Amino acid sequence: MLEREKYMQDGFLHPLTIFSPEKTRDLYSRYRAYVLRYGTDGKLSGDNRYRLHVVAEWVRDIVFDPKLVAVVKEVLDTENVLLWDSDFNIKAPRTSGFYSWHQDGTYAG
Repeated sequence: MLEREKYMQDGFLHPLTIFSPEKTRDLYSRYRAYVLRYGTDGKLSGDNRYRLHVVAEWVRDIVFDPKLVAVVKEVLDTENVLLWDSDFNIKAPRTSGFYSWHQDGTYAG
């Protein structure tokens, strides 16, 4: 339970290597293709940012990756996990926009 202990102590885990550099490049390439297809001016907006694990295989490859799921199960100390949502809140580098804490409050309660 080493990962759980680190998480309970620090509130986060790092470094956490889930994907190889090659797989990371592949996932990013598939993300960029999704943005090109569904985005506007190179940006995702509206419903194209929400529940992506339902519509995009590359997102399912991330969220259901056995290594990632194993860490989540260990940290939560359970075998029972459920993916509630997979939204992208994107803040481009060197822009003045920001995301406040608890952006999910409107949606989750």
